[in-house]
Amino acid sequence: MFSRTPILLGMATALTVAPALAQVPVAPAPVAPTPPTTPTAPKPTRNELVQAASSGNLDRVKAIVATNPEFVSGNESQSPLAAAVSNTQVEVVRFLLENGADPNAGGWNTTPLAQVMSRYDDKWKPIADLLADKGADVNALDESGMTILQRTLQNNNERQKDRVVWLLEHKANIYATSRGGTSALDTAINSSGTEAMKLILAKADLKRRDELGQTPLFGAVRTGKIDVVRLLLERGAEINTQNVYGETPLHIAARGDATGNPNSELLKALLEAGANANLANVRGDLPLHIALRRDVALDRTFNPQTGDYPAPANPNSIPRGLQLAPLIDKTDINVRDGGGLSSLVLAIVTRDAESRELIRDKTPKNDSTADLFDAVAGGESAKVAEILKAKPYLAFFRLADGSTPLHIAALWGTLGSAQELAKKGADFNARDARGLTPLHYALRNPTGRFARRAINMTEFLLSKNANPNIATPTGDAPIHLAARAGDAELITLLLDKKALINARGMGGETALLILTNKSTNLALYKTLLTRGADANAASTTGADPYGARLISSNQYRFPTQISGAGTTPLHRAVLTQRTDLISALLEKGAKLETLDSSGRTPLGAAISSSGYNNNGENINDVVSLLLSKGADPTVKIERGDLLSFAVERGNADLVRTLLATKKFTFEGSGRRTSLLFTAVGNGRVEVVRALLDGGANPLETDNNGRTILQAAYSDEVKKLLNERIALIPGGKAVIEAAPAANPRVLRRGPEF
Repeated sequence: MFSRTPILLGMATALTVAPALAQVPVAPAPVAPTPPTTPTAPKPTRNELVQAASSGNLDRVKAIVATNPEFVSGNESQSPLAAAVSNTQVEVVRFLLENGADPNAGGWNTTPLAQVMSRYDDKWKPIADLLADKGADVNALDESGMTILQRTLQNNNERQKDRVVWLLEHKANIYATSRGGTSALDTAINSSGTEAMKLILAKADLKRRDELGQTPLFGAVRTGKIDVVRLLLERGAEINTQNVYGETPLHIAARGDATGNPNSELLKALLEAGANANLANVRGDLPLHIALRRDVALDRTFNPQTGDYPAPANPNSIPRGLQLAPLIDKTDINVRDGGGLSSLVLAIVTRDAESRELIRDKTPKNDSTADLFDAVAGGESAKVAEILKAKPYLAFFRLADGSTPLHIAALWGTLGSAQELAKKGADFNARDARGLTPLHYALRNPTGRFARRAINMTEFLLSKNANPNIATPTGDAPIHLAARAGDAELITLLLDKKALINARGMGGETALLILTNKSTNLALYKTLLTRGADANAASTTGADPYGARLISSNQYRFPTQISGAGTTPLHRAVLTQRTDLISALLEKGAKLETLDSSGRTPLGAAISSSGYNNNGENINDVVSLLLSKGADPTVKIERGDLLSFAVERGNADLVRTLLATKKFTFEGSGRRTSLLFTAVGNGRVEVVRALLDGGANPLETDNNGRTILQAAYSDEVKKLLNERIALIPGGKAVIEAAPAANPRVLRRGPEF
């Protein structure tokens, strides 16, 4: 039997020794050195790809695409394909397309194909071919809503034909419409070059109709291009086809150009090609009826700045009746229009004397009504009396437009006819369908041979108690119509019969405002003021008092359009540069500080318009007059103060006149660029001289420490500055330092 004692003692010894061993320090294992780290290369960005594509760095493009293939597609603002196309980097375009770039996306608000087709050079074709091979849509709309073919056809130049050929070869649709509803065919007819147009027409179905039932011939006729019309007719276009309104191309031609004047050559070409002048539209109108209703005989134009009213007759113009002669010759003149009026009566109501005579030469079959109106227009008072004796009720007869025989007598100025109608009780205040009375008719266009007639007729109508204050729907009373004619006798007649001198017409215009123009008779103008015309009555809207809307409400940029809300007679007078009118207005209390809709006083209007006025030679006289009467020269306009504007416009006389008021300072004015720096930068030597004479400092510097002389680039200006600076102590050093300090100035001029 073994004893357990030695075993237990051994265990105890082990347990006793273990803690002691645990306390012995152990040397740490050696740590391997950390190898140096290699910097991680920055990831390329999509913008880097765009830049590489733009510069044609194909290797860089490939490297970026290799690590970031998703960049190929680009996004709205960063398109590698658009960048490459824009800079005609053919190989980059090829690579991007082969690596998944969408040929129809990424053209910066358009397609890549539209983008390259708009280039002005001949580098478009290789890229266009690549895009087409990858499925570019040749009929996609660009940013303006036009097809590529339409846009190409608008550019009438020697490069147009090749691009049109390419597009047609790649199945461009000549009928595809823009967002505006027009097709490439329409564009070709309206605005392309002849060769390109022929290419389109060769592909066109000339019988194809649009939603209004119109064939290409209708569009060609609207353009008035006779050569295009003839080309279409030669290719088989149907001459008498009718649209959904029943109108033929001849109806379209009968409407004339934008002003309503007929194109006799176009009418003749259509008629010679077989156009039927007796086809009526759905309303029942023949082409001649449409032509005769165009009120061009009464058209008027007036520029209050130049005083061109009445519009001077064009010595080479052909009377409308003679232009319509081919149409009159081919028309059955006994056919009435949709309103029941014959061709003769239509010529009468538009006071078309030539057409009336041509129609009468064809001996139309008239009823008693037509006979009466014809006799009234012709001043055949005996015949008028005879017809009225048999049928007195015809004195009250109304045509479809509401006009009575007395309206026609007033229009034609046939006093004897009016007197016969008066005997039968004709209504002197009868209104037609447009609200016009016989007095309005008499004053519609009192010019030429009708001027004297209008005066006699107006006097007669007023003697029969015609109301001188009935306004038209546009607001014009007879006094406004007479003022537009500028006829003193007519105006006096109306005023003597209690016409309201300050009545507001179209656009809130008074007669005085209308008469404030370049050609107004001073005596007449003073008469109106003496009789109570308000010298401060301002217009209320932006309507042109002479019948047309303003080109723009921006009075600053279009000073010849001098009507706008808040325009007073004094504003208008300064813009017409009539110092006599200005004096007359000031004598009657015209206010110098009234603001127009652009925030300008009359002085501000005069100066701010001087730079754009073709007749600006008298503007300094106008400004001097206003200043002498107390106008404030320190008022502000949209470009700053008046002196700054005069400096910018380069008007040295105005600069001197304004400086003479002693109301301006050169120091601490708050101007971003000093007046002298502005004048020097513009190279205006006389303005620079005026400023220096007025006390400007030739040694001043700008915020960058640049001197006036360093800013000068005009030889004349530099010479003047050298002369003035040389007179100042230390000036010679300034002169010598100028080129060395900024030699760029000598080469490129100042940079503002």
